[in-house]
Amino acid sequence: VVHRWSIDGGPRGIAIGPNGTLYVGLADRQSVIAVNPSNGTILREAVLDSAEIAATKELVTLRTNPDRTRLYIANGSDESAMILSLPNLAVVREITMEGEIIRDALPDPSGRFLFLLGRRVHVFDAEGDAMLRTLPFEDPMAIAVSSNGSTLAVIGSHDFGNATATVVVLYDTTTFAEIGREPLQTEQTIEAALFAASDRALVALSREHLFEKP
Repeated sequence: VVHRWSIDGGPRGIAIGPNGTLYVGLADRQSVIAVNPSNGTILREAVLDSAEIAATKELVTLRTNPDRTRLYIANGSDESAMILSLPNLAVVREITMEGEIIRDALPDPSGRFLFLLGRRVHVFDAEGDAMLRTLPFEDPMAIAVSSNGSTLAVIGSHDFGNATATVVVLYDTTTFAEIGREPLQTEQTIEAALFAASDRALVALSREHLFEKP
């Protein structure tokens, strides 16, 4: 452990912004704070909702775009995602998905899309203005996109008739045609996923284990 700080307010998602600044979502305070990575000082706080009126934003994941000018927040049971500008934490857009818990808001590294993980995977334009399509995958668990943005991985359960198994489905982001489907040897719920080793492997994480898929 290099540094350890105590942060009040129910910290959830975390992301790294410009100059190494840490952005932390606080569910209890319904806000995002910017933290100095050297000493833990809170540099800025942006309140997203009134904690006294409606503390529903869970801020389950925080992600940044490649040039770290935007912060994308999945709000969980609030059924929404938000885009904030960095470093000032001004709200650029809020996307509401009625009836869907939004568990991830993943920007495309190539700057073309924003992927929202709800009951399905919804593909928006990069600014979150318009939904372009919804992928035909029921109840996905986790998503990941390759470093060049060419491939989207969706992990979830698939019914094979006599059995249900966790699978990884790959989509070509040019056409969003399915280009691969392979089983993941686990019955555990996958909480997160990412491409690693220059996109040569997909890493999936449950609450207790880490899985690697070449």
